[in-house]
Amino acid sequence: MNATAYEAMATGICYGRISDYVVTGKVGQGKYSQVFSARSKVRPSTDNDCVVKILKPAIQKKILREISILKDVRMGPSTVKLLDVLRDPISLCTALVFERSPNVKYKVLYIQMEENDIVDYLKQVLSALVHCHAQGIFHRDVKPSNIMCGAPSGPVRLIDWGLADYYTPGGRYTSKVGTMQYKPPELLMGYEYYDKQIDMWSFGCVFGSLLFSKRPFFCGAKTNIQQLATTVQLLGYADCAAYLEQLVVTMAKKNNRETFNWRDELSAYRDVSVPGLESLENPENSHKVSNSAVSLLRWCLQYNPKDRPTPSEALAHPYLNR
Repeated sequence: MNATAYEAMATGICYGRISDYVVTGKVGQGKYSQVFSARSKVRPSTDNDCVVKILKPAIQKKILREISILKDVRMGPSTVKLLDVLRDPISLCTALVFERSPNVKYKVLYIQMEENDIVDYLKQVLSALVHCHAQGIFHRDVKPSNIMCGAPSGPVRLIDWGLADYYTPGGRYTSKVGTMQYKPPELLMGYEYYDKQIDMWSFGCVFGSLLFSKRPFFCGAKTNIQQLATTVQLLGYADCAAYLEQLVVTMAKKNNRETFNWRDELSAYRDVSVPGLESLENPENSHKVSNSAVSLLRWCLQYNPKDRPTPSEALAHPYLNR
C-alpha cells in the first residue's frame, strides 16, 4: 500500500470507547505491545471476555497496516478476531480488542498431543494461512507462541499479525522479520524479495517441534549464520549450497547485499554426513512419527522456497487426509 492508501485508511477507522472496557489483568508483553485481559461492558455477559493489546508508540503506517490486515483476516478460519479499535486521546496510543481464545502454553500442550491432535492442529494453522495468503497477506512470524490453543484437540487461533504485510509479487521487503529459530534460509541470507513461502518454512518448524517433541526444532543459534549452520547439520549441505548459489546470483542482480559469505561460513559442513530427519525419532516420540509425516515435514523444509508446498498443497498431503 502507498502513503495515500494508508491516509485514507486512517480516516476510515471507527474508534470504540475506552469506557466500554474494564481491564482485569495483565497477560504479557512483547517488543511492540502490552497485552491485558479485559471485560466488555456492552457485550452479552456470556461473551464479554476479551483481550486488549496496547500498542507502543510506533510509526503510524505500521499501526494502520496491522489494523487493516486484522480486518482482512478476521473472517477467515482459525484467525484471531478483531472486535474493536481504541485510541487514547491523551497519549494517542492505539489499542486493539480481540476475542479471548483459550490457550495452554505450547510447551505443555505439545507434550499432551497425540497424532490425531497434531493432524487437526496443523490443518487449522494451514487453513488460516490459506485464507491470509488468498487475501494477499503473509504472516511473517508463524511460531508456536503465536498459535493459541486451549486443549490438545481444541480450536486454534493464529495471532499477532504485527509483522504481517501485504504481498506484491516482486516487491521488496525487510528481511528483519520473524523469529530466529523459525526463519527460512532466504531471510537468514538477507534476501529482500522473498514471497509468501516464508510462512511455510516457519510452519514446518512448528510441525517438526510437534512431531519430534523438539522445541524449538532448530535451536541454539544467536546469529543468522549459526541458524543456517544448525539447519545444514540436520538437512544437509549439498541442497543448501545448490540453492544459495542461485540465490546470491539473484541478490547480486537486484543489488541486494548478502548478510554473510555463506561459502566461507559453511565450508566446514561440506563433507559432513548428516543424520536426516528420521534420526530424531526416539522411544518417546515414535508413536507420532510416520513415513507420511516425515514426508510432509521434509517438503515444508525445502531450502528453495519454490520447492515448498503452498498451504493448500500441504492440506492435500496424505498425512493430513487419513
